[in-house]
Formats: sequence, C-alpha cells, structure tokens
Amino acid sequence: MMNFLKKPVFYVPAIIIILTIIGGGYYYQQKTKAPEFDFALAQKAAIIQEVNVTGTVKPAESVELSFEKSGKVSAVNVKAGDNVKKGQLLVSLASNDLVAQLNQTFASLSSSNAQLQQYLDSLEREQTKLAEMKKGTRAEEIQISKNHVTNAELALADAEKNLETVKEKANTDLQQIYDSSASALNYSLSIATNTLYTITDLQQAYFSGTDPKANNLADSKTAVVDALLGAANAGRWNNTSLSSLNGGAKKLTADAFADPSETNVNSALTAMNDSLQKIQTTLEILKQMTELTATEQTTVTTAKNSINTELTSVRGKIQSIQVQKAVNQTSEQTAETGVTTARSNLLNAQAELNLKQAGYTTEQLSAQESMVRQAESNVKAGQAQIRYSQANVQSAQAQLTKNYLRSPIGGTVAEQNAKVGEIVSPNILMIKILSEANFEIETNVPEVDISKVKIDDTARVTLDAYGSDVIFNTRVIAINPAEIMIEGVATYKVTLQFEKENEQIKSGMTANIDILTDRRENTLAVPQRAVFTSDGKKMIRLANDDGSIKEIEVKTGLRGSDGTIEILEGVNAGDKVITFIKE
Repeated sequence: MMNFLKKPVFYVPAIIIILTIIGGGYYYQQKTKAPEFDFALAQKAAIIQEVNVTGTVKPAESVELSFEKSGKVSAVNVKAGDNVKKGQLLVSLASNDLVAQLNQTFASLSSSNAQLQQYLDSLEREQTKLAEMKKGTRAEEIQISKNHVTNAELALADAEKNLETVKEKANTDLQQIYDSSASALNYSLSIATNTLYTITDLQQAYFSGTDPKANNLADSKTAVVDALLGAANAGRWNNTSLSSLNGGAKKLTADAFADPSETNVNSALTAMNDSLQKIQTTLEILKQMTELTATEQTTVTTAKNSINTELTSVRGKIQSIQVQKAVNQTSEQTAETGVTTARSNLLNAQAELNLKQAGYTTEQLSAQESMVRQAESNVKAGQAQIRYSQANVQSAQAQLTKNYLRSPIGGTVAEQNAKVGEIVSPNILMIKILSEANFEIETNVPEVDISKVKIDDTARVTLDAYGSDVIFNTRVIAINPAEIMIEGVATYKVTLQFEKENEQIKSGMTANIDILTDRRENTLAVPQRAVFTSDGKKMIRLANDDGSIKEIEVKTGLRGSDGTIEILEGVNAGDKVITFIKE
C-alpha cells in the first residue's frame, strides 16, 4: 500500500517537465516564425485614370466659350453665322511671352536629354571598365587605353573650343539686340520729343493759365519732362527751353547709342519705357479737353497711336533681351557640361590606363564597383531631371493652349464678341456655337474630381435603357466655371457630346459616364494598397528573397481607376511589393 501511494509523487513532476519542454518549444517556434504576407510584383503596365459620374441625355443646344485667363486678342478667325468644324481655331490671344517660355523649357529638356545620354555613356564605360578589370589586363588592352586617353584629350580640347565658340556667339547675338535696341531708342526718342513739343504747343495755345485744367496738364507734363529730359518743375516751359535739355531718357539714349553696352541699353530702355508711359498719360488728359478743335483732336489721337507703337517696340526689345539671355544661359550650360564631361572622361581614361599598367588590387576593384554605383545613381538623377523638364514643357504647353479658343464641336457661330486688340477678362463669353448634333449629356462633377477633367477628354457611356453591353463614345465639350451646390457639395456642370448620332439615344435617358482623364503607357505600377504614409513620406514594404521585409521611401505618380498607382522612384520592375501582412 505504501508503494502504491508513492507512484504519483514520482510521475507528476516528470509530466510537468515534459509539458514545459513541449510548450516552450511551441512558444519558441511561434516566436521565431517568419511573418506571413501577400505580395505583388512591381511591373510595367498602362495606368488609366477615370472619373465616374452619372448624367442625363438632353437635346443639344449650344456651347459658350470663354478664355480661362486675361490677355490681348491677337486674331479673330470667325464671325457670327459661320459654320465651324470641331477643333477649328476661333480666337487667339497674344502669346509671345508664352512662346518664349515654351522654347526655354524645350531647351532645358534638350539639355537634360543630353546630360542623361552623357550619364548613360559614363555608366557603360564604368561597367565595361569593371568587367575588364575583373578579366585582367592584356598588352592590346593597354594600347587601347592609351588611345582612349589620346581621344579624351582631343575631345576635351574640342569641348573647350566649343565652349568658347558658344560664349562668343552668345555675346554676339546679345550685342546685336543691344545695337538694334540703341537704334530703336533713338527713333523712340524722336517720337517722344516731337510729341512733347506738340503737347507744349497745345498747352500754350489753350492752357497757359492757372485753372484746374491747366494745372492738371502742367503737372502731367512736369513728370514727362523730368523723365524724358531730366528737368524738374518744367511743366510750363516752352519748346525753346525744352529743346536745350539733355538729361533723363534723352541722355541715357545718347549714351546707349554711343556705347550700346548692357548697362547703357538696359538703363535707356527702362527710362524710355517710363517716359513713354507718362507721355501716354498726358495725351489722355489732352484727349479729354473740349477746347481742342477736331483737327487738333486728330493730332492728339495720331500722337497717342505713335506713342503706343513705341511703347510696344521698347517693351519688345526688353523682352527680346530677356529671352536671348535665357537662351544664352542654356547654351553655355550645355557647353560647360560638355567640358566637364570631357574632363571627367579624360580623368577616367587616364585612371583606366594607370590601372591597367599597374594591375588591379582588391581595393581597386572595390573602388571601380563604387564608380559603377555612382554612375547608376547619376543615370537615375538624369532620368528624374528629364521627367521634371518634361513636366515643365507640358505645363508651358498647357498655358499656351489656354491662349487659343478652338471649337469643341461642329456647328454654327451664333455669337462672336471678340475684337482684335482688346483686353479680355477670364470667363467672359467670346464665342457661342449652336451644335449640329441632336443630343448631348449633362452631368455634375464633384469638386474633388473636376481638376482632372478637361475639354476634349473622351468618355465611355452606357445608358440604363440598353444595359452595360452597349457603349457610346462621347467627348467633353464644355466645363462650367461656376459651382452648383448639390446636397452641400460643390459640383461643376460638364457637357459631353456623342461622337456619332444614334437613333437609340433619347432625351431624358440616364447615362453612366466614365471620363478618361489621364493615361500612362508602359509605366511602373503597383497596387495602391501597397503604399502607406509614415512621417509624411510615401512608403512601400518590399519582400527580400530570404523572407525578410524592408521599408523604402517612394515617389508616386498617377492613381489608376483599377486600384494601381504609378511609381516614379524607389522600386524596380520585378520587386516583390507587400500588399498585406498577416498578424
């Protein structure tokens, strides 16, 4: 009986020990188990961005067109009653400054492309050099390296000579503008001086007293004489006294004509622009004077037109100088980049020759591998710069496009309010076109999406009456700039026109609309759910081959309607992008 009672005392501790070992092993296994996750491969794809809304079919009536920005009308190509085609140019605003800006962005893009090509060439050279170093050096390779050094020396000499040529041409081109500006300033001075004499003649004939009109004219003339001839308080001087003055814009113009340097010409242009503006103001005062005869009023009008012409000329010269400087800067930067690259190539060629002549150590191989990585980094930076330059070109093109009104539909001009030379304000009706189509669609787009939609965007439409299998192609023809509040949400009316007439289309039908607002072809895409924000940065988790996870910062682009997002930097095609981690 005693032996029987002792058995439990022996077995219970053993069972506890066994269970502890098993439990500890299970805990350790769970503790060290790698995290489970879902992932998708980053890959090249087309990303499509759409805005999805509903609308109603209604009889087509008209389209009202206005500019999005203010400007001076330079051309009007239609009149009321004209038949117009879709895409036909109707009205244009003056665009000299935007054209110059666009040319500058193209020059910058060209420079970026050249820089990237240089980076790519450099990367290829570094990779080739690394491969050669790993293979070892042969006698013929040493000779080739010597030839590379010689060629690099010649290329550097050519690049330095090209830089000198570019600088000489830049100076010559700019000096030609300064020379022509000096000549133009002389003519503007003549017009300005003669106009001042005309003003003085009329002043002495009618306004030599001290009444308010005479005082107002004298004050305005005082500002003119001060700016143009450099004399203060000369508002009542006669022409004989005025003709003896040689200060102000007159002196600066003489200095510029004698020595058309940058400082002289810029000072003279600024002074002449100021003087012409003050003369313009004085002529406007005279224009209001009822004491003048019809002939004298005509004289004032003619003088005012001449002053306006000279103002345009002077401002054109100022703008031409600015544009030429920008072009010169881009050209010189490109040439300097060529010299820098040629020097780098020579140093690389000399280093390559030295390495091959001395043989390669482990440290040298590591250094060359570092050069390859640096070259790869330069290529990525060059690619990023090209995307930035392309964005600038697209932005400049978009701004220039806003200076042209084109008909979004075919139809008849019902109303035309534009006049050449007038300054127009944004959102003022310029052209009204009666549509030749039978039906169109009206929809209200929320403010969160309206920035994505633009005129001429295409859209796929299905009508509830015919189901989702019957698709109608449409195009955005109008976007109302004024908001409409619907259930407390700001929306904007958008009008779409069917691209083809179809007897199935009836007024009042409900339309389901997918507006194609943007598209990227063959770009790197990942699921949107893979991107998250941490400390204000866009991040992605990548799965390594050993099952570990790392977080990296990325730069994102277009969001697709199918749940994908464009990746501009940080991820390569084929990377395993984690979309979900199981707890």
